[in-house]
Amino acid sequence: MCSSLTQLVFGVVMLGAIALTLGATFSNKWRTVEAGLLEAYENIQTNHTERLTGILPFFCENEAAGCAAFWKMKPYEKIVAICMIAALVLEIVAFVWNFLTSCTCCFKKYLLHPLSPLSFLITLLLTIAIGVFYYYSDEVKNDVNIQQLFDSDAKDLNINIGSAFWMAVGAWCLAVIDTILASFAIFFAEHGV
Repeated sequence: MCSSLTQLVFGVVMLGAIALTLGATFSNKWRTVEAGLLEAYENIQTNHTERLTGILPFFCENEAAGCAAFWKMKPYEKIVAICMIAALVLEIVAFVWNFLTSCTCCFKKYLLHPLSPLSFLITLLLTIAIGVFYYYSDEVKNDVNIQQLFDSDAKDLNINIGSAFWMAVGAWCLAVIDTILASFAIFFAEHGV
């Protein structure tokens, strides 16, 4: 009974982690580059004072130039993108595995064991993505592409970590909780509780 209840909570938390990872991975709000109202580049709308940049070429502002830039991204940005996609795939696998094992009536104590390593790998991948992005986030001020987008000097720009980064941090927190829940589910299943 406790094992099934723990699996149910695991599934709900993993669903939340999937939603946050999806939002973070495919969002263009990993970092915001703000400039003064008069110093913004030509294509900016009247009341919009920031340029959003993502880690994947989805939702690009200018499809030809923006999406081609993905392949010219710095290695750390590619590492973040790869880790986020891998974490998303593993989250989906863990969710499906949890659902399938919750439907079984026998051998549950043997079938639940992959949940803990999967959750740990998800946590590890999200840790790498968050850590690498945060470590290199200040380097953006010296980026040539940003200097070309704005007429002002790059030193005058205010570069902030965007909401997608914080969604990834939220997904990481849920992955840590799921790692603990998976261990409890395995313990309860092995002891027939």
